[in-house]
Amino acid sequence: MISQALKEVRYHPGRVVATIVAIAISIGFLSTISIFLRTQGTAEGKRQAIYSTRADSVVTVTKAIEKPDKVTKAIEDTDGVKDVEPLYSSSGMASHNGSDVMGTSYSTPSEGFRWSKLTEGKWPEKPNQVVASKDGAKKLDLKVGDTFKFNDQDATLVGIADEPKALLNETFYVDGPGESDDGDDSTWLVHVKPGSDATAVNKAIVKNVAGVQKFDTNDPVTAQTAKQFQDASIKDLIGSFDVTKYGLMIFGAIALLVGVIIISTTFGILLAQRRRQIGLMRAVGASGGYVRRMVLGEAIVLGVLGSLFGIVLGIVLSLIGAARTGALWFGLSWPVGELVGEFLIGVLITVLAAFLPAIRATRVAPLEALRPVPTVEERRKASIARIIVCSLLFLIGVGLSVLTFHVENQASIPVAIGSAIFLSIAVLAAAPLYVPSLIKLFGLVIRPFGPTARLSTSNAVRNPSRTSLTAVALMLAVGLSMTLQIGTATMRSTGDRMIEEHFPVDMQVSMKPADVDESGPDGEHESGVRVSSGADQGTDSAGKAPVLPQNALRTIDDLPNVTTQLHLESTLADLGDKDKASYESSTVVYGTEKDKMSQISDVVSEKLDDNVILVNENSQFKKGEKIKVKGSKGTVELSVAKVPGVLDFGEALTTRSTLDRLSADQQVSAVWMKMQDRTNMTSVMERLTPLMSTPGIGISGGFPTAGILDKILDVILMIITALLGVAVLIALVGVANTLGLSVLERRRESALLRAMGMQKRSLRLMLLHEALQTSFVGVFVGVVAGGYFAWLGISSIFRAAGTNVQVQFGVDWPWAIGLVLICMAAAALASILPGSHAARTAPTEALAEE
Repeated sequence: MISQALKEVRYHPGRVVATIVAIAISIGFLSTISIFLRTQGTAEGKRQAIYSTRADSVVTVTKAIEKPDKVTKAIEDTDGVKDVEPLYSSSGMASHNGSDVMGTSYSTPSEGFRWSKLTEGKWPEKPNQVVASKDGAKKLDLKVGDTFKFNDQDATLVGIADEPKALLNETFYVDGPGESDDGDDSTWLVHVKPGSDATAVNKAIVKNVAGVQKFDTNDPVTAQTAKQFQDASIKDLIGSFDVTKYGLMIFGAIALLVGVIIISTTFGILLAQRRRQIGLMRAVGASGGYVRRMVLGEAIVLGVLGSLFGIVLGIVLSLIGAARTGALWFGLSWPVGELVGEFLIGVLITVLAAFLPAIRATRVAPLEALRPVPTVEERRKASIARIIVCSLLFLIGVGLSVLTFHVENQASIPVAIGSAIFLSIAVLAAAPLYVPSLIKLFGLVIRPFGPTARLSTSNAVRNPSRTSLTAVALMLAVGLSMTLQIGTATMRSTGDRMIEEHFPVDMQVSMKPADVDESGPDGEHESGVRVSSGADQGTDSAGKAPVLPQNALRTIDDLPNVTTQLHLESTLADLGDKDKASYESSTVVYGTEKDKMSQISDVVSEKLDDNVILVNENSQFKKGEKIKVKGSKGTVELSVAKVPGVLDFGEALTTRSTLDRLSADQQVSAVWMKMQDRTNMTSVMERLTPLMSTPGIGISGGFPTAGILDKILDVILMIITALLGVAVLIALVGVANTLGLSVLERRRESALLRAMGMQKRSLRLMLLHEALQTSFVGVFVGVVAGGYFAWLGISSIFRAAGTNVQVQFGVDWPWAIGLVLICMAAAALASILPGSHAARTAPTEALAEE
């Protein structure tokens, strides 16, 4: 059985190469995840514990220590301890020339405990001197002697250390002890005297340290050998990376599912081509079991070959990835158990994918198998059964979609998932029913290109099952990609709308009056503002409106990424009646024109009117209530309107003409801005950071929130696109495979066309049209289904969250169009090799009897 399968692979490699490629890509994806994440987790664990490499033991305390010097003395006095040194570390940020990196800084260890070596310069000797890792210095474009910002302080780079490349935090060294993240010193490095038992010494250390300060059982003192400490660190980091691994395995499962479809399709086509051969074998005495074992033997051989190539591919990709992240500095880690499991999965899915075609082939009677094609009656019965089953599944899916919006909020997500499952199965299983019709419809578009195009349409629909299975693989891959892409874009547009409603103004810089408490109980601005405290806040004793300092205005004028600025003048006024609880005195009332405000925020400008005053959304005044507003010039009666995320307590907004009726003495107290690119917030916040230390200045707005949301969603979309790209690639391999096998199947037919006068170019063009039609149908159905599932999923998520926000359907058009064009271009490329093969074969050779 296996020898027969090996002969088939050896003598007809063109028939099985696509199956091997599909398996290799699927298993390569899984093995890359396993090897790379294990390598990365091990490397990060070793890097985080790297400071223990020159120590014999590591002592840690997980509770604040009142007197760290006494802990050091207690360890030092322990029998068997040769030397001890506290390790001081803290997290912070270093910046230089517009670049910044997060880092972990350590006090420079003494020579005996020093785990790193200098490649350039010297170790720190003064408080403002710093040594950076090689990669950190490169990211910041620093050379020895350069000055840069380190934790908001000026520092000088005096040396560069040979450190492993970090995935996240870079390493820095400073002179002398510092403060740890929690303000306490919790790690000590220990050298044990030669001949001493490290385990016994560690137990004695724990006992002595526990006597220095009373510790709870939940905050123990631990003393471990350096090896134990490193192993624990590696284990913790691997556990953290395993969470990521399991999430990525979902995309691996998707790739496997697409691979199963391609493999099943391939075996179906191969067995259809060998229908007469199988019939002859059965006629001369071969049993159905023998034929099944022969086919499954071929599947095992292909599964083994594909899985082996996949493991090799995973190793190569992991090497590239680990070299890129710096994890290769510690060497590759080998999750042998996982790799063996993935190898077996590759073999198993190949056998399972081939099982159904093998059963179908051997159920046919010998004489029936000798017929070139199934009878019309057989095809009709299969179609009726498919119509009934798929219609039932489709109706259940539609019913669940409707039910999604009528069940309790928390139940909407499970119901939506059930709807997506039933609809997906119905759409994919019913493909042979509608794919030929869609291909014929698309064929009307290319019909004007001549008889070659018309012939390609006829060829594409001649075998509905084969063509449909190829399109199904593409439907699945593209549909999933579009679901997640449109879902991400919809979440972004809906999130942007929510941000616009809750924070209508992108950026606000304002001066707060000294006698108005606009902050919450923790001194935090209601809409995310950072308010500096202090008495000197630009307001004089006469009670004038606060004034933005000139240096602040100059800084704001020089801000990048700003499309429109609006300077708001203000005055102080009293709102309401003194004898009522809602009375607000010394309120800062801003004024501006409606048309100018529309350039900043439509949400605010829509509510702005001469007879309206906008107040904080949580103000005690009721919406629509008529209140008196008293200024230094006079009193006016205005109707209350509320807008979220713009005004704090003690602030109000009206039109410029109404402000003029309240006071003639007006000052520029705030600047509101419209940003050009919400994702580009780093350069803006860097310029505004110095203003945060100015007493009384508040900075708020939706710009940072929207920027963070956009960045997160962009990263998610990029990762998802890359991961699902594997599934799309496998599907495109299936398109190429189907074309290649169809060329082999229609070898005599192609030769007859050549003999009747068809040129080589026309033959290649016919196959190109056929590939484009099949791919277009798969992409079209995938895009439509993906759009619907994305809308259904996002709607159910927002419904489950209990928000009444209206979902803003969004599509990242450049990405979506790019995906379609890539698929069509790949399909066109897939037709080149089969077309060339068909055109090269001489008509007389192809027409000859085998």
